[in-house]
Amino acid sequence: MSEKSKSLIAAPAFFYSCLLPFDFLPFRHFAIFPLPLIPNRAMPATAHRKHAMVHREACMCERREEPVVTTPVLLFLCTGNYYRSRFVEALFNHHAAQTKLLWRAESRGIALEFGVNNRGPMSKAALSALQERGITLVEPVRLPQQVQEKDFALAQWIIALDETEHRPLLAHRFPQWLDRVEFWQVPDVPHLLATAAVTLMETQVQSLMRTLSDASICKNRTKGTQRR
Repeated sequence: MSEKSKSLIAAPAFFYSCLLPFDFLPFRHFAIFPLPLIPNRAMPATAHRKHAMVHREACMCERREEPVVTTPVLLFLCTGNYYRSRFVEALFNHHAAQTKLLWRAESRGIALEFGVNNRGPMSKAALSALQERGITLVEPVRLPQQVQEKDFALAQWIIALDETEHRPLLAHRFPQWLDRVEFWQVPDVPHLLATAAVTLMETQVQSLMRTLSDASICKNRTKGTQRR
């Protein structure tokens, strides 16, 4: 046996314990390490598993995303989605952003084919009324959109602008959603001049926003939303 091997065997036991753990496989069978003198410093199997579980849970917590908060949707309906529903949609969203009201308005038309004489994406009367109130729409202004079944399903609150005009249309085309619709009384031109209609719609929107600011009412309304 070489002098180097003899010096290793004669070394204190704590030297061996610091040198390598008992379970370090490449050196397990070397005769120069008196195995009884080397304590097993390896972590017990149960401790290994517990440590791995804690580490895995910590990683999962780090990766866990915050829950997505869905903004409740308010759906405005008129016949052609050209004048009344477009005005109240823009007006509502403008004031909701200013007051931090967590609702978002959308608008659709019940019967776009009735608006054959409409020109451009939106009524000039509605655009002019919005500009007078300092509200500018994002360009390009979208074209009118026909209401679909999914629009009703996604909305927590549905308002049609004129009961006399829109209740028969909804009863014929979307009868399954009729009991979820709230009706206002804002006739189309020429039955009501645009200036008077705009004032009436603005008053209705302000009243609606006061209602929606009541958290308990909003909670009951969104909780009671049915999918059909």
